[in-house]
Amino acid sequence: MKTKIALILILIIQVSGFSLPLGFTDNHTEESILTINLEDAINLALDNSIELRYALYNQKIAQANLRIGYRQFLPELSVGINQNDSVNYNQPDSHTKQLSLGIQQLIFDAGRLSAGIENQRNQIHIDSLNLELSREELVFTVIKLYIDLINYRQKKAIQQEIYNTALIQYEIAKEEFNLGMITELDYFDIDLSMKNLEIELEATEQEERLILFKFARILGYEPESPIPVPTGYINPDYTGFITETNSEYWLELAREESLEFIARRFQVSALSDTLQNARFSWLPEISLKFTLTLSGDEYPLTEPGFSLGVNFNFAIPTFPITASTTIGKRDPDERSRSYSLGGNVADNLQEVYSIRVAKLNLAQAANELIDFETDFRFNIQESLINLDNHQRMLNLLFEKLEIEEKRVEIQKLKLELGEIQRIDYLKSEIKLSQLKIELLSNLVTLFTQEVSLLRMSGMPHLIETYSYIITEEEIAL
Repeated sequence: MKTKIALILILIIQVSGFSLPLGFTDNHTEESILTINLEDAINLALDNSIELRYALYNQKIAQANLRIGYRQFLPELSVGINQNDSVNYNQPDSHTKQLSLGIQQLIFDAGRLSAGIENQRNQIHIDSLNLELSREELVFTVIKLYIDLINYRQKKAIQQEIYNTALIQYEIAKEEFNLGMITELDYFDIDLSMKNLEIELEATEQEERLILFKFARILGYEPESPIPVPTGYINPDYTGFITETNSEYWLELAREESLEFIARRFQVSALSDTLQNARFSWLPEISLKFTLTLSGDEYPLTEPGFSLGVNFNFAIPTFPITASTTIGKRDPDERSRSYSLGGNVADNLQEVYSIRVAKLNLAQAANELIDFETDFRFNIQESLINLDNHQRMLNLLFEKLEIEEKRVEIQKLKLELGEIQRIDYLKSEIKLSQLKIELLSNLVTLFTQEVSLLRMSGMPHLIETYSYIITEEEIAL
């Protein structure tokens, strides 16, 4: 027994200096690694987002068009010059010249112009909400990738640690097999465990590289350029930051703060205005036009005149009508008065079903809002249940971890006394490492679920939540 223990101690000393297998690196010993914190990562992603950039440009264009649209409320000014030369065989030739200055003002349109401007304003507001939603989605994606990379880094460190432990046990078992102290089957069991650990470590590194590629792409880094890695560690003491479990609280919060709720309400309001305008489409547009003229045969023109008219446009479906009346005066001896009435047959047909279409669109949007609220209530309740279940599971996992650590200590002592086989001790160590990895993944999942709940409810400043789960210093599990 003494000879066996001495042999093991010598092997441990020798194996502790062995290098890691090809393809596996210890990130804690690498130097010159580019790092980035979460705030800088989010700012880079926002600056690099082409979708957000073009959405912002389109929003500015829409705002400019809205400002231009207010011009329709102002009078329309017109300036004209006219010259008419005619030859009369039995009378003197005519060379009439005229200058005109006109102003036309819309005085009534049943609120159509105001409604159009209001619809534009509502659409801009909805677009701005959608832009903010896209921005929040991008921020959430960056936060998730950032924390996933930290999780993979710590997962890989745990796997590397258990691999190093298994390597020591493997080398000891190899010498024990050569000395005939263990059977070939026992040696193959440990060798197989080593291969499984290598496969798991390789799979983790491959998954980490894929996540890092997505992270680099969203930040705007070229594939061949050095990619910064996140800083910080998963906080093992994290138990969640949401304490409110009343679903009505979150529903009421969402009604007030959720961008999607606000956008849907704006849509219903806009469609309600559209229906109101469709119901009064038979009311005419009324405008006034006043024109001043100077005319004569030679310059300077000496014959002043004016005209004043009223125009009526009835946008009646299938037969829109235009009517006008005008009075005028050209010189002291000439006055005029005119009337006109006309219409276009089978025109403006799109207005025939305008009220029905407006009612249908409004009813559909209102029902979608009700369905959305119903689904949202269910999703909130489901999220709160999942959070509670996840927190309970985390507590059980921590209790299990404490028991498993004690069990490994006992197994280690039994191995030194020769009461158990080396493979049994190694399996205990592997099981403990897998439990630590499971705990890290559950911590990240709990955080992701809580942030998703905040996003659903319209809570701003998601970036501030990461401080709950990320610490600057590593805390052992």
